[in-house]
Amino acid sequence: MRHMPMLNLLFAACLAGAQTVQNFMPAGGEVAGYSVQTAADCYSGLVGDTAQLYPTIDGGADVYLQRGFVEGAYEGFTKDNNFICIQIFDQGIKDSALSVFAERGGAASYENVNIADTSRLNTAAAFDYHLDFVNNKYYVYISTSDKTDELKNGAIAFAGAINAKMPAGSVFRPVGVSGSLNMSIRRSHNLLRIRVSTPDPQAALRLVDATGRIQAAPALRKDDDGTLHASLPAPGPGVYFVAVRSFGAVNRTKLATY
Repeated sequence: MRHMPMLNLLFAACLAGAQTVQNFMPAGGEVAGYSVQTAADCYSGLVGDTAQLYPTIDGGADVYLQRGFVEGAYEGFTKDNNFICIQIFDQGIKDSALSVFAERGGAASYENVNIADTSRLNTAAAFDYHLDFVNNKYYVYISTSDKTDELKNGAIAFAGAINAKMPAGSVFRPVGVSGSLNMSIRRSHNLLRIRVSTPDPQAALRLVDATGRIQAAPALRKDDDGTLHASLPAPGPGVYFVAVRSFGAVNRTKLATY
């Protein structure tokens, strides 16, 4: 798949060197209070071929196999009779990992947990949480056994621990001379109205879809108070990201699916 040159605005290149996804799995105790499961609440092990993937995911293998699956690592962690299941997939290239992320979306309610290239916490399920994120060519899926604040925080902590082990691991960070960049997005009729507060006069904005393709590059105009703003036609249904480059760093905000 070919991409527009501005993609380097959004994504860092993968560092060289082969590394199995098993190396990204946290150890027992790495997230405080959680130990590696002793019961079979979650699948555990490394899956390195398509024949293994079908029984492991119980009918859900096609979304990965059709998008460049290389290998997957699985583990479960327990705390106080609750458990968290983790799946880490190498999809070969970032486009494929983002495509898996887009395919597995569709819930009514998400929280952005600000991890790696793109992330979300599914808060719509009645009895558990599901957190997934993409870091370069890797797609990570985390689920909890119950819907409690403790398990929610545990899932986020595991996501951060996994991301930190990855070659391109990075956490979102505020940018700008003042140490922060504020961005608001609202939909008005058929327009998206975006406002950005940053002292960087060279700030640039892009609307990107879930596959990484740039859908719009509107010019930012300055208000009298120094706030930058842009309006653009609202895109069709799908998952999108608004990315602002300011002082050489990128701040991304996920748009709700609509």
